[in-house]
Amino acid sequence: MKKQLAKMLAVALAGAMCLGIAACGEDEEKAPEELSAEEIVGVEVTAEQWKAAVEQFSENDEKCTAIILMEQVYEVTDYPSPDAEGGKISGKASYNGEALAIKNGSKEYMKSETKISGDEAVKNNVLKGMGEEVFEQYIERTADSNFDYQQEDGKWKKRSISSNKVGFSVSVGHFFDYYAFEDATFSAEEKGYVIDEGSTGPHTILKFNDQGKLVAVIQSQTSERDGIKMTMSQTVTISYDAEEIVLPTVEE
Repeated sequence: MKKQLAKMLAVALAGAMCLGIAACGEDEEKAPEELSAEEIVGVEVTAEQWKAAVEQFSENDEKCTAIILMEQVYEVTDYPSPDAEGGKISGKASYNGEALAIKNGSKEYMKSETKISGDEAVKNNVLKGMGEEVFEQYIERTADSNFDYQQEDGKWKKRSISSNKVGFSVSVGHFFDYYAFEDATFSAEEKGYVIDEGSTGPHTILKFNDQGKLVAVIQSQTSERDGIKMTMSQTVTISYDAEEIVLPTVEE
């Protein structure tokens, strides 16, 4: 499964890098799974379709695969730091993440990786606590219970969990916790439904296909405070197929 996951992420990253580069061939037709979130053209849906799209992520027979890419860029000017020369720091650093979430019926899989790059002074002061890490999780749902699989000290452990709000429903379905059909306005220019919360919140675009399913989400936001300018961008692309998920062997 790891080779397949790596391949899927590589396709998504290549699509994102291809944007704006003429050498990628603007006239070349791409398969739907090769399109980046920005390239996907969404269609209008009804309130009923929107509601059905919300519910499908919790259905036990649904198959979905999502690729999530995130970047936060911090530009710092004269930020107070007692450890720095002159008592202030300036510079730039970024916090990047990528994740793959798969739902195949009653089983789910998610793997995410975060990285930090940039000026050491900014990383050690402004991004303190935002560490680099790899997180991997399996979810198994049965008629009676839900189970979570995670590694502890290099061994897979299984535990019972009570909430349905885990796994795929959290990584992708949470967008519907914040935005309702009435909150959104369809924009042909932005190729989807737009929710703009002004200077206090992100600019969000949700894109649906002609079957009424959510296929892409784009979010961006810029904020500035106390000499720190933060620019956030996140994209999610969703396909409605999934490879088989084999649960890890639990070691006692």
